[in-house]
Amino acid sequence: MIRALLFLVLIILASCAEETEHVRASKLLFNSDDKNDHAEGFAILHSEYEKGSAYSAGKIGWAYQKGLSVDADLDKALELYDFAARRGMTYWQYMLAHAYEMGYLGLEKSDEQRDYWLSYKPKVHIDIYECWVEYYYSKGFYPENSDLEILYYEKCKNT
Repeated sequence: MIRALLFLVLIILASCAEETEHVRASKLLFNSDDKNDHAEGFAILHSEYEKGSAYSAGKIGWAYQKGLSVDADLDKALELYDFAARRGMTYWQYMLAHAYEMGYLGLEKSDEQRDYWLSYKPKVHIDIYECWVEYYYSKGFYPENSDLEILYYEKCKNT
């Protein structure tokens, strides 16, 4: 019994260490002005993606979209967003849904594709679409549009 508890504690600690490393990598890549930090964060997240992490895939997709630590490559970004979205990452499903609705990221406008991603299952996170769309505008995923950012902010507040 004690061995089983000890084993369980070790598993929990290892899981927490991985999450902490993921958070640190995200901060290095997205919240630093130092290109060396970007490279280190990207490398950690890319390693997680290579092990199958859909969560990390979406984040390195953003790095490709923005050209953080890699050459900007919208096709690669979309490939990674799709990988993450198909594995249930709600954030990237919503991002793709709005991109199709508006014709962003080089995608043709498509209500069919918007609806596809809005209703896609599974959804790993329970989130509010309008709140994420406002976030995407505020973080520069989509072309700057303060009117839409405010509109979705207000919709988010009222949900």
